[in-house]
Amino acid sequence: MTSMLEYIHNHSQESERYSGIKYEQLEKLLKQAEKLHNNQRDIATAKKGANNCFWWW
Repeated sequence: MTSMLEYIHNHSQESERYSGIKYEQLEKLLKQAEKLHNNQRDIATAKKGANNCFWWW
């Protein structure tokens, strides 16, 4: 995946040809996807931690 991102950054002038959108739009889309992924990972981690919490009354 890193090599693909490197290619995109190194050939930004070609982004519209291979993706159909301008480089700035592609960059914004990738940042939003990364943010969503991180949020989902954080939620999954929090749920996992909550399941390991035991309350003894």
